[in-house]
Amino acid sequence: MSRPEGMQMSVAVGVEMEPAVTRRLLAHAAVGTNPERLDVIAPFTGAVLYSMPISTEVDVAACVATARKAQGWWAQRPVQERARIFLK
Repeated sequence: MSRPEGMQMSVAVGVEMEPAVTRRLLAHAAVGTNPERLDVIAPFTGAVLYSMPISTEVDVAACVATARKAQGWWAQRPVQERARIFLK
């Protein structure tokens, strides 16, 4: 797919995202059940990184419920442990 209508391509800075990095970032992404898709575009090149299904209301509600459950667990973790996770 091409860029959405009216979207300007950013100035290329000679940086490309490695496919392995894209896979790692998307490994835990919630995927919608809608057959309609949306392109995820790299702002630094305008390249399509991934095309993903658009979420439905039901998909979003399920993600919110999962996030609320995870937040309780996350809040119980010590600050040092939470920081360590982000610094990986």
